[in-house]
Amino acid sequence: MKLTGVRAHPAGNQQILKHATTIAQKVRTALLRLKETPRDLAGTCGLTALLVAVTLDDPSTLCTGFYLKYETFLGRRGHFPHRHAWNRVGAMIVDATATQFNQRSRSVHVAPYNEDRRYLETARAEAAIDDILINWRGRALPAYAQLARQLRQDPLVYQTSSRRSQNE
Repeated sequence: MKLTGVRAHPAGNQQILKHATTIAQKVRTALLRLKETPRDLAGTCGLTALLVAVTLDDPSTLCTGFYLKYETFLGRRGHFPHRHAWNRVGAMIVDATATQFNQRSRSVHVAPYNEDRRYLETARAEAAIDDILINWRGRALPAYAQLARQLRQDPLVYQTSSRRSQNE
């Protein structure tokens, strides 16, 4: 089945978000069918976000950073950062692995980025690809490298990279 990419999607923003959420749910379901996948999807956020970005045919949706989970750490309660990867479609977070932080959540987390203070974005698009390859054992796992190559073939990634190089 060939899915229409986010940039090529003919409908408006709500349809694009619905399309991205459907893809995230399909990726999530496929991963949960594998025996070795943790039921809460802990440790799979990098791979999942890459799969969603590749399926959407839009590397600019890929984000990495931190998720601030409310928990007890060294006897103190508070929001503590956890490395995380997710997708962002326009101003909306689409997180297929948010269940690793909240057992009550059983689906794809969708929320406005500017309203969900638990997400701290540190990298997007090509920088997020690099972050995943470095921090999620991506260089050691063939699936990560293959997905990164697919995303890097996207002309928009290279345009962004070229502009950044010229400005430095």
